[in-house]
Amino acid sequence: MGAWAQRAHKQDYSLATEVGDLSAVLKDSGSKRVIGHSGVSPSDFIPEFERLTAAGDTIDANDPPSGWAGVDAATRFDIGERSPAYYAPIAKELVAAMPNPTIEMVPRQGHDGIARAPKALVGSVAKFLT
Repeated sequence: MGAWAQRAHKQDYSLATEVGDLSAVLKDSGSKRVIGHSGVSPSDFIPEFERLTAAGDTIDANDPPSGWAGVDAATRFDIGERSPAYYAPIAKELVAAMPNPTIEMVPRQGHDGIARAPKALVGSVAKFLT
C-alpha cells in the first residue's frame, strides 16, 4: 500500500492534497488511467463527518481551480445534462485550468450516470480510454 493510503488527512487538507494523492496512486499502481466520481457510497461516514464539522475540523472547499493545473494526465469530465446546475460551471473552470482535459455533456443523464452505466456514458468513457 502506498504512502498516500497510509496517511491521515489533517486540517490542512486541500485540493493540492487531492492532486498529490492522485499522483501517488498513479505512480504506485503504474496505471495511466483513472475513473473517478464525486459521489460517495456508502454513507456511514456522515455521522463522523458531522461531528468533526461541528467541532470545527473542516476542509477548505474554496481552493481555486488553478490547483488542478498540475494534473497533466489526459482528463475527461462527463457531466449528465440532468445533473445539478452547479456541476457544469465548476467543471468548466477546472477544464480551463488544466493542460489536457476534455468535457462532455451526457444527454438524458443525471449525476448518478456512472452508477447506472447507461450506454451514453459507457460509450463516452470507452471512447476516451481507447
